[in-house]
Amino acid sequence: MHGLKVLELNGDVVHDFGIYQYQVSLAGGFSLFDTQQIIEKDGQEYLLYSLDIIEEYDGEYTPEFLKKRKNLLLTNLETNETEKFLHFPESSRFLNGEVFYFRDIRPVFHYDQKEELLYLMFQGENVMYKYDWSGEQPKLIDSQELNLKGFENAEGFPPGSIQLGQYSNFEKRPFPSTIINLSRLNSDLLISYAGTPEDKAAIAKVVKEKAFNETMDKLTKETPRGTLLLRPDGQLIPVDLPAMHYGSFKVIGDDIFWMKKPDPDVEAEEFTLYWGKLKIE
Repeated sequence: MHGLKVLELNGDVVHDFGIYQYQVSLAGGFSLFDTQQIIEKDGQEYLLYSLDIIEEYDGEYTPEFLKKRKNLLLTNLETNETEKFLHFPESSRFLNGEVFYFRDIRPVFHYDQKEELLYLMFQGENVMYKYDWSGEQPKLIDSQELNLKGFENAEGFPPGSIQLGQYSNFEKRPFPSTIINLSRLNSDLLISYAGTPEDKAAIAKVVKEKAFNETMDKLTKETPRGTLLLRPDGQLIPVDLPAMHYGSFKVIGDDIFWMKKPDPDVEAEEFTLYWGKLKIE
């Protein structure tokens, strides 16, 4: 909750990075740094990342808050100067006059340094946004709605009905669909997601009974999820990845790095880091 460590691939810590802004109290579990990437622009190294709340908060959570919100931060790793940027695209559902849980509006992204392109999705929306970032600010050049089996786009709520910073609410919106990870692999993109089970009657039963019983276990197993390879022509191809902690992989070149707990069913602070080669046939 206090910052990030920037490491070389051999494990050497090269920078301890403090958080940009302490957060408004959140009503649920959260991770301050959900997606991050070290990038280089104009000969300088930067940390590109997002926080849950990155504007000053006056106590009101309204659609105007979302219109003003800047979704990304860029910190110079030498000077520690931080810039806030990237509003929601005009076509985004998050500007429809309603308010959303923070799980929905958090961005996942990848910056292609060679082509100076930024690929970005919001966790509650099945749309890939592509930005030209050859200039000072990214400019939206394309958007593509992806056909992800079982993915249900986030629904908004009337202003005042949910709390600012509330990560999610199982009773109001159980089993929400989520974009988990976005990585670049050569000319393709890897997208990981979790959808929403089809059995709405079973979902309603779990919410009403508030019991994590066999019905809950059944729904968890029936949740659509996976990783897909997105080709430049729009084709989506399922990809088999090794078992790992929830969405914890990074792709660097054709190497993939991921983490696992000793026992996936037991809470733990210890993880093992693995890496290997990705083969696309």
